[in-house]
Amino acid sequence: MVIDAADDVKPTATMKFLIYIPLFIVFQLIGNWLKVFWDLPIPGATIGMSLLLLLLFIIPSNKGITASAQKLLLHLPLFFIPAGVGIMNYTEVLKQDGLALFASVFGATILCFILAALFTQRLLKSEDDADKFCESET
Repeated sequence: MVIDAADDVKPTATMKFLIYIPLFIVFQLIGNWLKVFWDLPIPGATIGMSLLLLLLFIIPSNKGITASAQKLLLHLPLFFIPAGVGIMNYTEVLKQDGLALFASVFGATILCFILAALFTQRLLKSEDDADKFCESET
């Protein structure tokens, strides 16, 4: 009796992760190409991630992409190291405009928190209204 090892191989979480990581890179490359082709003022990575978001609206329940993204999020702080090191090249700008930069970043963060809270509150209210409407129909 001949046993074929390929029949017993099931994709592990790591194998699925390695399959979907190139997908993220392809979307970033497409975004960079679109940025250069149309001379857009938006970073290519942002365009690529927006295209990936559109794909996720088309194929909403892709567990492989979700699992790969969650693995990347575990290592998210590592992606900030190059940006933190790059800031050191702008010490003169930080000395000159550091307070204004801090105030704008702090203000924008507070504004985002407020908008996110209002948006969440509105979503929860609309869900409650939908539940009440469904209950009244029955």
